[in-house]
Amino acid sequence: MQTDLHIDVTLDDYRAYLSFLQTRAKNTTSQGRSPILTRFLTFFVSMSIGMVLLLLVNTLGGRIHLPSAIGAALLVFMIVVSVIYWHMKKLHDQMLPQPNGAVLGNHLYQVREEALHIRSSYGATQLAWSGIKSFEETSTHFFLFIDRSIGFILPKRSFAGEFQQNHFRSVVTERCGSTRT
Repeated sequence: MQTDLHIDVTLDDYRAYLSFLQTRAKNTTSQGRSPILTRFLTFFVSMSIGMVLLLLVNTLGGRIHLPSAIGAALLVFMIVVSVIYWHMKKLHDQMLPQPNGAVLGNHLYQVREEALHIRSSYGATQLAWSGIKSFEETSTHFFLFIDRSIGFILPKRSFAGEFQQNHFRSVVTERCGSTRT
């Protein structure tokens, strides 16, 4: 059993990988809880805190012009959200891998009996089958995870056809266990 796969990982593939990780994390953390209920509770608690502060100011003799307070709160909310969004976007852009680096670009995956050999312009690694913690599949990608959120991206378009995809899937599941789709 020897198969060579020439894999080209693009920025879109990396984004699909990140999206998969986020979806999996959300599904794992919200098991048994409704996301709508969680959001409602967060909103309710935030509004309650605001109302308590408003009542405290009024009770202690202060006067608050309600329309001005609401306008100021909305303005502060929009500024805070804008600043958070800008910082998150900047951080996200800085964390993207380099083109033709260790993650993006061309890789040669050599499926062998004893291990999976991976070569790129930056070097080579031999990954024992026991080192693959999980094998995940979407409609467009295979992901080989070696840790909770660290893995290898294999776009299905890089395979010669469905036969090669099925063969790869069966080899990996035989060596590592079941897949999740």
